[in-house]
Amino acid sequence: MPKHTHRRPAAQFEPTTVPIAFIHTILSGYKRYGRDASSLLRRTQIAPAILDNPGALITWQQFQTFYFGAVRELEDETVGCYTRPIQVIAGLLWRAALAAPTLGLALRRWFRYQALLIEDVTIEITITGQNAVIALNEHSDLGARRDFACVTWLKVIHGFASWLIDSRVPLIDVTFPYPRPPHGALYALYFPGKISFGREVTSLSFDRRYLELPVVRDDQALRRMLKQQCNMMIVQYRRDRLLSARVREQLRADLGLALGVEGISRALRLSTRSLHRHLREEGTSFQAIKNHLRCEWAMTLLTGPALPVKVIAKQLRFADDKAFARAFKQWTGQSPSTYRRVVVAKRPTAKAVRFGR
Repeated sequence: MPKHTHRRPAAQFEPTTVPIAFIHTILSGYKRYGRDASSLLRRTQIAPAILDNPGALITWQQFQTFYFGAVRELEDETVGCYTRPIQVIAGLLWRAALAAPTLGLALRRWFRYQALLIEDVTIEITITGQNAVIALNEHSDLGARRDFACVTWLKVIHGFASWLIDSRVPLIDVTFPYPRPPHGALYALYFPGKISFGREVTSLSFDRRYLELPVVRDDQALRRMLKQQCNMMIVQYRRDRLLSARVREQLRADLGLALGVEGISRALRLSTRSLHRHLREEGTSFQAIKNHLRCEWAMTLLTGPALPVKVIAKQLRFADDKAFARAFKQWTGQSPSTYRRVVVAKRPTAKAVRFGR
């Protein structure tokens, strides 16, 4: 596997193997162009016995060597998958996306220009509730190439999006419009999220707020990335620029303090260790986020209807009102009763409000 600078905490998401079916798809491109792939097969050490075994797997390094070799020999970036050959233009399209201020605008610009070059597949972004959905619309029959085309499109889109904002973009749902293939188990290695087959379209979805994050890459970074383009498809970024916000939302849901770090980790599809590490890289911690929310809730309850401090302590899941008072004073420098007294004293009376009109 190619070396890179990121450690990936979730090793189970590293696509270290590729089904031989993907090589057969590229070989069909050679057949279409009347070219011979024997030399390239030898260089990548893909033996005839492997080709004849439908369940065979090759390494990711073999795949990327074979793919880029095919791109050069066929002079077609799509290796014969689509109606017309496409010269190597990914760098040009991605360079145009770099100028966009946010990920959402960058992706839309890329997809718009891509549609001018490839007629067989177009890509669109839609917003459904809190999720962004990127869907592939097929305009021609891809036949046996469909599996390869759909997987590689989604991998490139997800990898490029994460690379643009230098952040892991957690996937909520990944769908494919065909039955689970014989090598379907490998999909879980390629896409860390819920995977469904037999759906209407090929798509992936994620939290829409990632579209609002700024593009942080420049032309120099793009030139470096293009030298190892396939690496972009396998790197699982450990940094998640929205993780602290997502943890905060999980805790806010129904005063979700009872979940604890283990429950939050499960909800976000992370190990507890990874969650702690990611938050530490963002300069915060699970306990700090939890304390901040507890403080917010405490202030709201103290300034609302006159609930006894004991009741508030119980709602915030403290052992007793003394433990709550100690924590609240540590957060604000005041006891709960003092804070309540000061806030109430600062409120304008009804008479003062009428006079001010």
